[in-house]
Amino acid sequence: MTIFLKDGNIRSTQLVKHAENAISNKRNVKEERRGIAKEEFMSSISIRTCTKCEGTDFVKSGTKLSMEGRWQVYQCKGCGHKQRGELLALFHSENGAENILRKTTETNGEQTDVLIHQAIKEKEIVISLPYEGTKPSEVTDNYWIYAKGKIGGKHQPITHRSGKWLIFVGIENVDEVWAKVEKAYKEGKLGPYAKVATAKPNPNATNPETKVICVYTYDWTDEEDVRRIREELRKLGITNKIPYKANEDTLGGKYIVKGHAKISKYYE
Repeated sequence: MTIFLKDGNIRSTQLVKHAENAISNKRNVKEERRGIAKEEFMSSISIRTCTKCEGTDFVKSGTKLSMEGRWQVYQCKGCGHKQRGELLALFHSENGAENILRKTTETNGEQTDVLIHQAIKEKEIVISLPYEGTKPSEVTDNYWIYAKGKIGGKHQPITHRSGKWLIFVGIENVDEVWAKVEKAYKEGKLGPYAKVATAKPNPNATNPETKVICVYTYDWTDEEDVRRIREELRKLGITNKIPYKANEDTLGGKYIVKGHAKISKYYE
């Protein structure tokens, strides 16, 4: 599949390439039935030790469906405990990359870019799943860890006007602050999802001594919702002024480290 976007720039081409790779990998998994198709989509979970008895001898025991996809399940030969292994199917519903890319053939310009960006976001979330519950400071082989909003909550879906509050935290405090944010998500108090930068160096980072936590909202023009989430962050102890960046500016390649200024939609 080839998609031509209005602006025709390299950034858009790269987004298309990544999303097409997502589809290719998904098809390979389904057709060849050999687990994860390519290295970039491999879960870092390796079945080495049973989480119950610490045994190391396993047998495959079917698969398990979750909100994120289909997983291989392994059973410990020692105690019989079953646990999740590698991810077999990347997307579990019509909201996956294949459907998103199909929609892009019916749209153009900015909306097309956003749809592809949504596919990339789905990919990032899937890749980060094995790190759930892990301290950001301990992860060195993946850029982000994600936390998703409480399933069944009243949160609006992500749109082309979505954005995020940016919380910059010293590397010595990032684990503590992320734990608070992650807990708030599990309680359904924030937006659709959040992510935190790990110990892996990121070329878009403005300061190597700080890490960023992005707390997303569905629409930056919905001031009531944006400020509701900001107030929840204050309750978590994040009282210093923080910027809010729209996803459209991220899609536009606007970063302070690249010399752009006045990017924030809000600063409070």
